[in-house]
Amino acid sequence: MSMTKRSLPVSVLRKVRFTKFSVLVLIPKDEHGLKWYNSQDREAFRLELVRDVRRLSGELERTGSEALTPEVLLDCMGIEVFVTRGLLRRSMEQKRVHIHAVLSEQLLQTRQGISDPEKLSKVAKRSSKSSAKRARKLAAGYRALLKK
Repeated sequence: MSMTKRSLPVSVLRKVRFTKFSVLVLIPKDEHGLKWYNSQDREAFRLELVRDVRRLSGELERTGSEALTPEVLLDCMGIEVFVTRGLLRRSMEQKRVHIHAVLSEQLLQTRQGISDPEKLSKVAKRSSKSSAKRARKLAAGYRALLKK
């Protein structure tokens, strides 16, 4: 176990760390444009996503997934949930279930007057297990494509 300055004891191998305190960074209004995407940027990103999803979905429908080249598959990286039918719905449902599990555990601990970050971490890990497994498979697939 290691101990960081403002956190509870955590295992060296842990990927999530719960802290007692959060850091709030105030950015002066005149610097917002320099530090954050503005609404035009966000809209441009959204339109680019929609265009990419439509293009790749159309290509999938025309050629079938077996005929896609590694380059086209790499174009899907990060947007596969929007391109694959049913995956977006399933992904959103998994996210909803995960959030519910974590918030329910937090509420239970609050009602019991306890704070058990280890248990909260285990609940989060258990409820996101299938998503982590899917992400590993996707990463392995993309890695294999990149090696070609």
